[in-house]
Amino acid sequence: MKRLVGILLAASLVFSLFACSPKVDHIKLKESSLKLQVGDTSPAIGYTILPKQAEDTPVVWTSSDETVATVAEDGTITAVGDGECEIAVVAQSCIDSATVTVKSGPDFEAVYDEYCDASWATLSKDGSYLSVDTNPHDADDYLNLDAADAIPDINAALGLPESLWEKMNHSSALDGRQSYEYGNIEVSWKYHPDHGLEIIYAVNDGSHEGIAGM
Repeated sequence: MKRLVGILLAASLVFSLFACSPKVDHIKLKESSLKLQVGDTSPAIGYTILPKQAEDTPVVWTSSDETVATVAEDGTITAVGDGECEIAVVAQSCIDSATVTVKSGPDFEAVYDEYCDASWATLSKDGSYLSVDTNPHDADDYLNLDAADAIPDINAALGLPESLWEKMNHSSALDGRQSYEYGNIEVSWKYHPDHGLEIIYAVNDGSHEGIAGM
């Protein structure tokens, strides 16, 4: 209710300030949702105003929860904290809004989309871990070159040191599972000639308990 009241008040303000402008019949954001990491800044979401002669009508931007995301007068969105809020744009008495989801920690989903393939990588449903397997079917004398080539890029995209790939690349079966923490990321891996290199990148907050036996 508080969100709706705030948006309606903003609409009333805009309507009173620009009552002499051409009447706006419709405003529509070009995106219905947006995902950001804490600290990210996103340009204003584009919008369309109808009729065309009213497209220059000034708008007001509002956020339903500024502890999640704030929005500047020009529509620039800044991610503040974990959660979900509505970013609304108001033109006279017309309103549209988009859902903004903000989370902290590594963006495994973005890394998966950019560098991985489902044939050798797995992203958890909640985005809390990403796994890579250079021999997903445990075939004899097999190495998935795409997976192996992607690992340094994945490490770099997550802000991990180059030395990590050296550690992974020189692992042996006798080393067992190795694990290192880098800020809010925990990386663990094991190597076996018959099974390849298996890696887990996980959020270092306790949410990945139970996956270490990959």
